[in-house]
Amino acid sequence: MKKIAFFAVLFASLTAFAADLTGKATLDLTNTYGGFNAGLYEVTVQFTANNQVVTSEIKRSQRHDDGENFCVSSLNFKVGTLVTTVKNVITGNTLVRTMDLTATTSIQNDNEECVTTASDFAKETAMYVTTSQGPWVLPVAPPKGWDQVQVWLNPFNTLTVFASLTEEGGALKFDTTNLFNASLFNTNHNRLELFHYLTAVEGSGTLSLSVANVPMYLVK
Repeated sequence: MKKIAFFAVLFASLTAFAADLTGKATLDLTNTYGGFNAGLYEVTVQFTANNQVVTSEIKRSQRHDDGENFCVSSLNFKVGTLVTTVKNVITGNTLVRTMDLTATTSIQNDNEECVTTASDFAKETAMYVTTSQGPWVLPVAPPKGWDQVQVWLNPFNTLTVFASLTEEGGALKFDTTNLFNASLFNTNHNRLELFHYLTAVEGSGTLSLSVANVPMYLVK
């Protein structure tokens, strides 16, 4: 019942704030592998859509694998910005990172013929936005024998965006003013969590300390 209520509130929030999505997660790294304490953190992520029409040219990449020839034609749209804040609850130390978010879609042909016309992309299509970022270097003393502690974060994991692409002058256009809607929510509701991978690093060596998804909740 609590889970149903949570998603009801989430859907209402997405509807009320169509352009932006802000979420929080508690990242408890106080008891990781071997009892190592990397700290307790509040992670805040804010996605802001461009709220405008963005364009993309077709990019082509030919590959040759095991005697097979492929051509991948892709589009990349800058659809918004993600600001991530990682705050140590005990010390108050805060790290902030801003990254552009890019929506990608592609067509692969199992030969050397590349898709060259924009009309092949001008349709309703699913596009993917990767939010993975890292590594973050945490300001904590590492385990003995290691140089530093790093954490890789992936808020929302990979978002799926349903886009109606239109063609104009050989370029493809994507209107980001309605980026969050019911269809987007229905596709991504089970991804509203924060993935983390915590490691200790020394040179080229790594020690895995913690890896998990933690739940996120909306604050807007």
